Amino acid sequence: MQKRRSKLKVRVIALIGPPGSGKGTTKKYVIQPYCEKHGIPLVIIPMSEEISLYLDENADIAPSVRQDMAEGRLVADKIVIEVLRRALKRIKKLPNAIYVLDGMPRTMGQFTTCFYEVLEAFDIKPHEYLFANLKTPAWLWGFRAANRKEDRADDGNEEVFITRCGEFEHKTVPTINHIQQNAERVGYGYLELNGQFIRSQPQLATDQIFGHQ
Repeated sequence: MQKRRSKLKVRVIALIGPPGSGKGTTKKYVIQPYCEKHGIPLVIIPMSEEISLYLDENADIAPSVRQDMAEGRLVADKIVIEVLRRALKRIKKLPNAIYVLDGMPRTMGQFTTCFYEVLEAFDIKPHEYLFANLKTPAWLWGFRAANRKEDRADDGNEEVFITRCGEFEHKTVPTINHIQQNAERVGYGYLELNGQFIRSQPQLATDQIFGHQ
């Protein structure tokens, strides 16, 4: 795993990874306990919920977008970017809070369009923006996602899961590669976490995310 630079103040964390890699587990076992322990306000921006709210208000496009989601395809960048902009304006900005972007960026378009908008919205510097890439063997996250029972629309649906995997490989993986390759040049944080061990070794993940030694 790539080692984090020490004493790096994290304000925004973007959780990236394939279905079943442990993004929700990371929030539950790592980020939330850390914030509670240190009395840090935590604001999670769940993009899937934000998109659902947006579709509730835009009935003309809702059926087609919901169909794409139900079949495992990513929502178009134009909609995701608009949804994020709405969320950034609406959510309350708290002093010294940590904000988690759950489910974004998933494409290059989302990353390149919204990177500086996120910095401006939270009044942070690039080095306070961390992209946490959850690396998990494909067979393992595939097994988890295909067999989990969390009342999600695609639980146990092999066809939908395969589509989601294809979307991740073709659209998100190139984005992750770009983020990693440009981290030092632009100055934001990039970290690879082994999603397989988040639950069993949460302190290791905590140390990596928040830069402790």
